[in-house]
Amino acid sequence: MIRFCSTSAKPFHSDHYSRLVSLIDSCKSMQQIKQTHAQLITTTALISHPVSANKLLKLAACASLSYAHKLFDQIPQPDLFIYNTMIKAHSLSPHSCHNSLVVFHSLTQDSGLSPNRYSFVFAFSACGNGLGVQEGEQVRSHAVKMGLENNVFVVNALIGIAGLESKQNNDASILHLK
Repeated sequence: MIRFCSTSAKPFHSDHYSRLVSLIDSCKSMQQIKQTHAQLITTTALISHPVSANKLLKLAACASLSYAHKLFDQIPQPDLFIYNTMIKAHSLSPHSCHNSLVVFHSLTQDSGLSPNRYSFVFAFSACGNGLGVQEGEQVRSHAVKMGLENNVFVVNALIGIAGLESKQNNDASILHLK
């Protein structure tokens, strides 16, 4: 089981935090990511500094999305940036686009945080990368409720979803013609 806090956590020191951030930045393999994660378990650095959690999460997502998701699940109170990191990471993988919307749903329903324009763009990306128009419409409805329907980032993402819908409708029309 992956844990982010320990009952035997050592006191936090800024020098230690700097060293851990350097360790995270120098990770080149999954083995090094896991070793750095183990270092973070024995300190309060990860809990005290979401930046270090996000750095490790981004690195882990490049190496193993399932490991990154396990890390994410163990962060006691992820901030919006950490949520967006996971939404984006899942949206880029054609095999886990659905998980992108699971994390987006957790952000909107369970976290007490409000999604921002990036959250929506990454969720729309998941819809365009494998989920489809229906899911995109659900995300669009939420963006409208949040007052982001005129945000340039959200509008551009919506154009991509509209293109997907047009392509799907065109493909269906072609099938009916044959």
